[in-house]
Amino acid sequence: MRANFFKGFIIVLLSLNIGCISIPKQAPVLSEEIGKRVASVEQSHINLLHVYFDEKRSELDDFISKTWIPEFAKNVFANPTVESKWNEIVSSNDIQQRMDFIIQLGTGMQEKINAKRLELVQPLNDIEQKLEQEIRDSYTSIKSANNAITSYLNSAVKVDENRNKYLSMFGITEDKINNTIDKVDSFVSDLTDKAETVQQQEEKVEEYLQKLKELKSKI
Repeated sequence: MRANFFKGFIIVLLSLNIGCISIPKQAPVLSEEIGKRVASVEQSHINLLHVYFDEKRSELDDFISKTWIPEFAKNVFANPTVESKWNEIVSSNDIQQRMDFIIQLGTGMQEKINAKRLELVQPLNDIEQKLEQEIRDSYTSIKSANNAITSYLNSAVKVDENRNKYLSMFGITEDKINNTIDKVDSFVSDLTDKAETVQQQEEKVEEYLQKLKELKSKI
């Protein structure tokens, strides 16, 4: 990633022993240019994060519409009370009564469908927000370091005297973000794999929610 290049460039500058090597005139200019581009790279990084989670939400929507809703509807209409009421209405040939029943039943089912989607998607939204904050915090550190380095280059201060101080600022790693994304991908894939029974499906949902809860607590 370009962010890694910028970080690498800064570390190289910090590693220069300028007691023996003079700072090139182009160094401050390059450092300033890097500072201008960091904000653009940061936004691109965040955009990619949102694209990824949009894809995961789309996968969940497919799971809900193609797997969860059919099973849910089957269970609703298998309910003796619902089945009996529907048969009674059909036999009566009362069109208005049919419409009222369908509207009432459909509204209740839609509320449950919406609640299920929120239950499955909200943990993803929470993790997405936390990862975005992690990214923003990381780039804030990079920009702060770059600003400080640019200032030092322009004033021709020896970089090696401040090397340890600035290297300690780079506690930035993509491992945490990448590992979290890999786990989210695995959890969503496990959930959206078709279950053989309703019980297995509900067990998978519970396992999915528990894993995301544990993952979120570690961020």
